[in-house]
Amino acid sequence: MRVGLISDIHGKLRPRVFELFAGVDRILFAGDVERLELLDELEVIAPVDAVWGNVDGHEIRRWTAESVELELEGVYFAVNHGDLVAPRFDSLLKLFPTADVIVHGHSHVPRCDRLGSRWIVNPGAATKPRSGHPASVAIALVENGEVEITHLSLADGAPFTP
Repeated sequence: MRVGLISDIHGKLRPRVFELFAGVDRILFAGDVERLELLDELEVIAPVDAVWGNVDGHEIRRWTAESVELELEGVYFAVNHGDLVAPRFDSLLKLFPTADVIVHGHSHVPRCDRLGSRWIVNPGAATKPRSGHPASVAIALVENGEVEITHLSLADGAPFTP
């Protein structure tokens, strides 16, 4: 199963997202959408599970959750924007003790940290990246209860290591 991970689009959905997410089975969105219709555009690719971010208004919050927890192919995912714990994103491990993979956004800085058997992943910002990183998304490949995370630059589609 291929899962697209995205965060911090801030009202702009870059065309390359459609190319990089072609064939994903699910999309996990870690907040800061700003325009509800962009979630509908992503739904054309695959089902979307989205949380709201700190800049999302009432309209977005009506249709999304603060956090999402779900099981995909035997792997437990949690999604939260992360603004309430920033900059201590590792504290998400305590908030989601059963999650194998925790996806967050907010910092606009991609990360992929394996802590024991668990992952904390920030796909990076799909717009407005920070700290010299490219605008990015990530793909989680879930197979036989294992997860492999790949970050992809929205500039050229190339994989990179955060």
